[in-house]
Amino acid sequence: MALRSGNPFYFLFSPESQDAIDPSTIVVTDVPYSANPLVSDPYPQALRIQFSLKKDVKTAPKLRPLGPGLLTFHFNPEPGKAPPTPPEAIIDNYDKWPTVGRLRLNIHDDKVIARIKAISGLPVAPSDIWYSSVRLTKNFLFQSLPKLPVKKVIAGGKESFPPDTPDGLKQAVSGILNGKYYARLISGRIASGDSQSAVEMPELAETGTGTFDFYITTGFARAPFDGEEKNYENPNSVTDNWEPAHPRNGIIPARLVYRNLRTHSSGDMIDGDIGRPVPDAILASSVRNGVPDYYPVRFTRIWKPKEDFSIHFPSQVVTAKHLPSGAEIQQRLPAHGILFLALTRIESLAGTDFSISLTNPTQRRRHEMTWLKADVPDVWKLAGATTPVTVTPPVANQSLQAFPHIVLRRRMAQEIIYDRKSRPTGFGRACTFFSLRRTVRALVNNRIAGGRLNFEVYYDRRNRRIGTNSDVTRELVKDVLGTDAAKVLDGQPYHRAGESQPHGSLAQDLEIGEQALKCREVLAVLFPELIQPQPGNPSHAIAVGKASYLVWQSVYEQFQSSSTSDFFSNPWLAGGGAGALLALNFASRYTVSPGNNPEDTVGRNPGETDQSFRDRIVKEMLSGNLKAGATLQFWDQFADLDAIRARSVPIPPPPPHGLVAQGHSPIFLEYIGPPSSPTGIVVLDQTGETHCDRKGNGGAFILPWTSNHDPDAWIATNWTE
Repeated sequence: MALRSGNPFYFLFSPESQDAIDPSTIVVTDVPYSANPLVSDPYPQALRIQFSLKKDVKTAPKLRPLGPGLLTFHFNPEPGKAPPTPPEAIIDNYDKWPTVGRLRLNIHDDKVIARIKAISGLPVAPSDIWYSSVRLTKNFLFQSLPKLPVKKVIAGGKESFPPDTPDGLKQAVSGILNGKYYARLISGRIASGDSQSAVEMPELAETGTGTFDFYITTGFARAPFDGEEKNYENPNSVTDNWEPAHPRNGIIPARLVYRNLRTHSSGDMIDGDIGRPVPDAILASSVRNGVPDYYPVRFTRIWKPKEDFSIHFPSQVVTAKHLPSGAEIQQRLPAHGILFLALTRIESLAGTDFSISLTNPTQRRRHEMTWLKADVPDVWKLAGATTPVTVTPPVANQSLQAFPHIVLRRRMAQEIIYDRKSRPTGFGRACTFFSLRRTVRALVNNRIAGGRLNFEVYYDRRNRRIGTNSDVTRELVKDVLGTDAAKVLDGQPYHRAGESQPHGSLAQDLEIGEQALKCREVLAVLFPELIQPQPGNPSHAIAVGKASYLVWQSVYEQFQSSSTSDFFSNPWLAGGGAGALLALNFASRYTVSPGNNPEDTVGRNPGETDQSFRDRIVKEMLSGNLKAGATLQFWDQFADLDAIRARSVPIPPPPPHGLVAQGHSPIFLEYIGPPSSPTGIVVLDQTGETHCDRKGNGGAFILPWTSNHDPDAWIATNWTE
C-alpha cells in the first residue's frame, strides 16, 4: 500500500496509554557514548525513559511503533521457559513461554525512510528501531497477528497457511516468539487504517509494580559501498546483525529522530501533540534544562558530502573534545558516517567547536585510517593525516543544510593490495604496467571513489572482469578526471592487454604500452603540479604525475636527454615504482636501496664482491621493515642499476645499446617464514601472487623472482600515506 501524504508517524503511546502515565515521574536520558558497545549493554545514544503509572492504574501502556515496517522479536531468557514449536503454540500454553524481550521495527521501504528524512531534516534516517522491554500479550499473539496483512505463513520452508487459519496462527505465534516471523505493519489511507490503530500492539514490560524502564534505539543499515558484510571488523563477535551492537547498524540518537518528527508543516506526529503532558516530557526541547540538542559531523570515504556507508567506519573510535568546556567523549563511528554530538543549550552558549580525531583500537592495518577536513576545494588532491581537526557543527534541526565534513582514507599500502575476489593477471612484459595500474586505481579508489571503484568491479578465478561502476561512482570520478575517467572506470586500464599477441612480441608490448599510457594521463590530472627546473624558462616544465610515470617505467632515455634530464631528481633514478613514490611525495626516503648515495640504505664496501653485496641487500629486504603494499624494483644486473643512475645507458645508434638484462616492479604483499626471521617474500605482479623464496647460503643469499631471475639489486619504498 502506498504511503499516504503528510506525517504518518506515531508517538510511542496512544492517548489512552498516555493517560495511564504519571507525567511527573518521567525521567528521560540518553545512554552515554561508548567506544566499544556490547550486546549486553543498552546501545549508546539510545533513549531511556523511566516512569510510573498513576495510582490505581493496573494496565501497562501499549507500544505504538513509529511507522510501517516489519516487526520481529527477541525474547529475554527466563528460567524454565522456552518458545513453542508450532504444535505447542496454543493459548493454554502462554505462561510457559518467554514473552518479554526486545521488539525491532525494520523499515524496509525506502519511501518511508525518505519521508522520515524529509520531515525530520536529518541527513540519515532510521531503517531499524528497537524497543525494550516489551511483552507480547495474549491479545497481540492470538488476535492481532492473524489480522496483520500477511498473505501466507511458511512452515519449515515447505507448507504455507493463511494466517487466519488455526495452522497459520500456530506458525505465526511460534515464528515470532522464535525470532523467525515478521509481523507486517502498514500505513492506511487514513490513520484509522494503520496497523498501530487497527489492532492491539504489544505492551511495555514492567520493571517493578507500576514502574517502567524503557529503551528506544534507532539506527540505519544498508549494504556497504566498499566491502561485504563479512568484511566488518567485529571485535566483540556480534554474530547476529539483528543486534544494535552489530557494526552494520549505524546508530542515530533516538530522541533526535522522534523530536524532529513531532511537528511539521506537513502534519504533526500522531498523538504527539504539543501540550500533551507525556509527549511534552519525553520529547522536550533543549529549552528545558539538561535536555540536549545534537550537532552532526559527516565522515565519508568519498570526496563529496554525499551518502556513504563503509565497512571500515565501525572500526574507528572518534574522540570529540568540546573545546570551550574541555569535555571529551569517545564513540564508535557509525557505518553511515554521521556522528551526532550532544550539547545542552547552556553548554552550547560557549560555542560548538569540537576537536576531532580517530583511532583504530585493534590496530589492524587493513582498517587503519587517516583524515582531513573537506572544507577546501579539490580535497582529493590532499593527503590524509592523523592530527586532530577542529569543526563547528550546527544544530540538527528540520532546516539543517551544510554541516562539517571530514574525509577518511585508508592507508594507501592497504588500498593497493585490495582485491574483492581473485587477483587479476596479465600477459607478457606487463610488470611495470601491472604495479602502476594497481597503484593508479588504488589512488582513485582511495582519494576519490571511497573504495567503490574496486569493490564494484572485480575479477573471478578465470581472470574475467565482473561488474561495472555505478552511476554515483562515475559521477565522483568524472568530476575529478573529466574525460580521463574512462581510463579507470569499469576495470580500465585493460588488464588482459596483449593476450592475443605472441608472447614477448613487439605487438604485445605495444598493446600493453597503450594501456599503460592511460595511467600516465590519470597521474597527470591527480598530480598536476609542475616541475620547473629553470626558473627563467616557464615553458620548460612537466607535471609531477607524468614525471612519476616515467620514473615508474624507468624510461632512461628521458633521464638522459638534454631536453628532459633536469626534470628527474637523482634519487628517483632506477627506483621504478619505489622511486616514483619519492617523486610523488608519498615517501621521503627508500626503505631499501643499494648504493653509496645519500638516499641509499645499503652501502657497498670498497672492493666488495657482487656476491657479498647481493647477500647484504637480501638480508635488508628480509629484515622485517617492509609493509604490505610497499612498491619494489629489482634489477637482474648491478650494471643496469649503475648505468641508469649514472644516466649512461647506451642509446641507439649505434649498438650495442640499452640494458644488459631486465628489471621488474612488483608490489610487496607479505613475508614468508617466521616473523622474526623471514625466508622470503610474496609479491603482487602480472602473474598474481609470486612467492620469492630466498636461496643460497649465508654470505651468498639470493632473493629470486622466478627461475629465470636472480636479481642483483632490490629496491623498496613503504608508503607514508
